Amino acid sequence: MEFGDYILFVGLFILIGAIVTCFVLLVKLQNDVTIFKGYIDARLEGATGPEGATGPEGTGTGAGTGTTGPEGATGATGATGPIETGPTGSEGAMGATGATGPGAEEINFPIEVSSGGTSLTTLTQNGLLLGQGTNAVAFVGPSTATYLPLTSNGALSAPLFSPGLTAYRVIRSTNISGNYTLALTDANYKIMVTAAADITIPLDDDVLFPIGTEIEFWQTTNANFLLVASVGVTIGSPYGNLRSLTQYSAVIITKVAANIWYAAGSLTTI
Repeated sequence: MEFGDYILFVGLFILIGAIVTCFVLLVKLQNDVTIFKGYIDARLEGATGPEGATGPEGTGTGAGTGTTGPEGATGATGATGPIETGPTGSEGAMGATGATGPGAEEINFPIEVSSGGTSLTTLTQNGLLLGQGTNAVAFVGPSTATYLPLTSNGALSAPLFSPGLTAYRVIRSTNISGNYTLALTDANYKIMVTAAADITIPLDDDVLFPIGTEIEFWQTTNANFLLVASVGVTIGSPYGNLRSLTQYSAVIITKVAANIWYAAGSLTTI
């Protein structure tokens, strides 16, 4: 630092110190003046005089009450409170028993039928009414412990049905002796094949056999028969065999779906 700069720095420091000193002296002087003024004022103020008498009460009245303002609008309706169901009451007493219904009814008036006329008759003791569609409905005597009063000739003797009668299955059969296309009348028949034949199963559009139809074939001679499917028909069989095996072979076909038949029995290759 040059000497001149040093002198300038010292002079600046002295100047700042002088300014601060003057500010402190001014503040102290102000405080002294305030204290002195308070002393002078205290010396010059006289003693406090006695309290004066209370003045008369005023008679003036404040402002009157204003008029009532208009009534406000009605507020919105509050939400509905919860609905509570009370406990179930006790069960009431049982009502009186109703009247007894009518007993067995007796038919004592003419019974009309669409064909065969009418006949006045009465049903008693489990009796039966029969009609054949041309004459009046006839009354048949009541059944007994041994038979039903149904006969093959219309008489009440020689009963057709009795507890000891053996039931038999009705077997319907027909014969074919050459190539043949099944007809609806063949459904559920046994067909005796007496000569070599191609047996064709027709399309549903030509002959509509019900699903579940069964037709049974028997080879009665040494001549084999062959199952043939029309166009659009499927015959399912073990190994695709569709020809009868030998004399006395039995083959059964069953319709399981539209245009679909299953074959089973004594079958061999084509």
